[in-house]
Amino acid sequence: MDRQKINVVWLKRDLRTQDHDPLDLAEKEGLPYLILYVYEPELIAYPDTSLRHLQFIYHSIQGMNQILGPTGHQVRIFYGEIEPVFLKLMEKFHVRKVFSYQESGIQVTWDRDKRMASFFEKHRITWQEIQKDNVRRGWENRNDWNKAYYKNIHRPLIQNQFHKHLAVSFNAKAISLPEDLEERLLKYPK
Repeated sequence: MDRQKINVVWLKRDLRTQDHDPLDLAEKEGLPYLILYVYEPELIAYPDTSLRHLQFIYHSIQGMNQILGPTGHQVRIFYGEIEPVFLKLMEKFHVRKVFSYQESGIQVTWDRDKRMASFFEKHRITWQEIQKDNVRRGWENRNDWNKAYYKNIHRPLIQNQFHKHLAVSFNAKAISLPEDLEERLLKYPK
């Protein structure tokens, strides 16, 4: 069976529909793409994560989906560690590229991203991480930091556009949010 070739936009801390490089790059590729956010148990269990954080993410995604709805796109929410989620996607699709912002966060996300770099390389998936801000991972010194900063800060805003023919739909019960968690996420205090 031939699997549909797609790209994936993996959302992390970048929950917006405008001035969004990974979404723009996915559109420019011209290949259908799936937009996903994954509630990762490892990150949920981390001491600096609260229910309020998780609710904010959930409701931000609902807001994104209201904007994206007329375009045929939707942010798909999954639950699980990131490698098994991508393996599930790969059962159904031939994933060619993954676009995401480079995250500067905690040690757990840094370790996860290093694992995912190896995972994508092993599965011959191109992962394009885009620097979101002026925090740079992996620099050995700050030489030319100011030049990079000014270049980044003065670039024009991206006016994201979304085309229906590039939208991909995918629901998987095995990696969907547990009902009890979704109920807690829905109860966002006013």
